[in-house]
Amino acid sequence: MTGFKSYLWAVVAMLVFAAMLFGLGALAYHAGDSAGQTRERVVWVKKERDQAQAFAKQLDAEVKRAQQASAALNRSLIALNDSYAALEGKYRDVLARVPLLAPAVVRPVRVAGGASSGPPTAAQPASADAGPDDPQRGGVDPDRFRLSLAAVWMWNSSLAGADVPAHTCGSADTSEQACAADSGLSLADAWANHHANAKSCATDRTRFRALIEFLTESPTQ
Repeated sequence: MTGFKSYLWAVVAMLVFAAMLFGLGALAYHAGDSAGQTRERVVWVKKERDQAQAFAKQLDAEVKRAQQASAALNRSLIALNDSYAALEGKYRDVLARVPLLAPAVVRPVRVAGGASSGPPTAAQPASADAGPDDPQRGGVDPDRFRLSLAAVWMWNSSLAGADVPAHTCGSADTSEQACAADSGLSLADAWANHHANAKSCATDRTRFRALIEFLTESPTQ
């Protein structure tokens, strides 16, 4: 009987020992699994942080680029405004001395490209050096008056926002001798040139409006 009891206690002891081993194994497994999950979370957090930092750097670069573009635009607008201010001062001086119309003495010069939608077109006066027997002289059209070189200079300079001399007439020389001559361009030519430039401006406004709307509208969900 004593031997049976000893055998029974030995079996119980073995079962207890096995249970302890199983418990320790399960604990070790869960500990390892938890450690694996922790490592995965650390990797995920690092990845998210790196992505956020990269996005922040990209956003900061875009903000700086936008600020630089805005500053460059402001400088250009200031320079353009200064150029117009200088031109307008010269215009007032010329208008006080030189007429915008002159007697027609040279063959008329037609303005090219009345139907284009490209950049503003400058009016091209006839050569101021044409002699009496030059093909540009003679055959004067019925228009009694034409635009003077002063008018063409002011017209083209206003289009460009900078000094664009018409032959001898320009910022460097606004004397009556340099600016009062017939340019060969009639009022009809001026109107055709104005029409072409107005059409070009209207086309550009339409394009810019479409671009602004595209850039500012909310994306469709």
